[in-house]
Amino acid sequence: MTYNELCRRLSPLYGEGEARAIVRMVVEDEFGLSPTDIYMGKVNQLSADERANLEEIVARIANYEPVQYVLGHADFSGRRFAVAPGVLIPRPETALLIPMIGSAAPRPFTLLDIGTGSGYAAKKARGPALRKFWHRRRARLSRRHGHGVGHLRRRASHSPRQCHPPGCPGVL
Repeated sequence: MTYNELCRRLSPLYGEGEARAIVRMVVEDEFGLSPTDIYMGKVNQLSADERANLEEIVARIANYEPVQYVLGHADFSGRRFAVAPGVLIPRPETALLIPMIGSAAPRPFTLLDIGTGSGYAAKKARGPALRKFWHRRRARLSRRHGHGVGHLRRRASHSPRQCHPPGCPGVL
């Protein structure tokens, strides 16, 4: 299946521009193809196993499953976060909102991320972009539903800056 055929398959569902963006994201992330590779037709040169994988991915997306869930991650503010069904997908607007809060809030303050999904908002709040707003930053995560907590706990085992005391789904 060619890049254009993939785009045509998704265009009736997502519109032409969004379909192209989705297909490009999939072939870049899943198969390591650059925009130049796409232009040169390397999507046509995928192995039989890769084509079958691509077909399965496109079928899931055509069934309105978010591409971030299909790929298992979402990029947010220059970082990659694990996502799965039940975990909120990061929105670009949130990356703009956090610095606005940081510049307007009294010092020191705590950011409470209620209903956290992948933990991206609190992680963004801890990041270097907000160091200019306050030096004693705290971000607390709260999740009543258990889906996002598993992602937070898995990430915590890889990050010494995150801990999960008993009864707390996540504190950054």
